[in-house]
Amino acid sequence: MSGEPLVEFRGHCRDVLCVTLSTECAGCEAATGAEFNDCTVRVWDCVTGQERMVLQGHGQGVYSVQFSPEDRAQLLSGSWDNTARLWDLRSGQHEVSLSHPKRVFQAVFCGAPS
Repeated sequence: MSGEPLVEFRGHCRDVLCVTLSTECAGCEAATGAEFNDCTVRVWDCVTGQERMVLQGHGQGVYSVQFSPEDRAQLLSGSWDNTARLWDLRSGQHEVSLSHPKRVFQAVFCGAPS
């Protein structure tokens, strides 16, 4: 290994606060979330580094992103704007916005009960 990055994701105008990878879909995807004044979630092709989608809607920094383990066309994000949002990656729109009384630092999918 050379110690050089395999790929770089360039597009956010502010610091990236979180990243997640999904290798179970057609190819490899990454999702990133950025701080205040950007407030976007971006989805990337992790082989080429090309931006696939920009998800807008959060009003503060995005601190958590996670692909659904059940449906790779869904992504969950958590933000300092006191919301967690469920995104449909087919349409690029959020399906559900869940309000919380405090900032959301972590948003995760739970598995089905056994």
